[in-house]
Amino acid sequence: LRFLGLYRGALILSFHGADLNAAERRGRVERLLWRFVLHNATAVVACSNALAGRARQCFGRDVGQVHTIHNGLDVDAFLKLGNHESRVLPRLAHRPYIVSVAAFDRRKGLDVLVSAFATLKRVSASLALVLVGSQGIAEASLIELVGELEIVDDVFFYRGIQHEQIGAFLRSAVAFCLPSRDEAFGIAILEAGAYR
Repeated sequence: LRFLGLYRGALILSFHGADLNAAERRGRVERLLWRFVLHNATAVVACSNALAGRARQCFGRDVGQVHTIHNGLDVDAFLKLGNHESRVLPRLAHRPYIVSVAAFDRRKGLDVLVSAFATLKRVSASLALVLVGSQGIAEASLIELVGELEIVDDVFFYRGIQHEQIGAFLRSAVAFCLPSRDEAFGIAILEAGAYR
């Protein structure tokens, strides 16, 4: 509609990661359609400089300038969202732990975190690792790795936790870690920062 002059408003396209991943895997015709849309957009934005670079590389010179607008977090609203009655399981109540909030997916790098944690256990025997996330294709291999490294009693998986309950895990953790192999911009890092 904008190309035909039937729409005079602004058209702003915003990339956040998964959308660009999908666009990169498209066939030739679909990529040409993407280029057409991007060429006719008022502005193209991405949530990180790296993602903006990938958008330029994926779609070539037709994209023009891609602006970076980093994701943000309304800290006060996020902290109010938290269910302050939520508590982590009693087995973690008096135990220091590192927490990671991420889908159980290979690109999140949780296998790297589990392996590093096994090394860290030699120095701090009481430390635990808490993995909060949604089911993903790497979950079975993560559970297997935990068994191979003999840290089954020290690694806790929490699946399907409601967003408003995440604060309970962040509030009690001694550290947060997001070891992603590929991350456009981890909102989970901002949320962990809100809980200091």
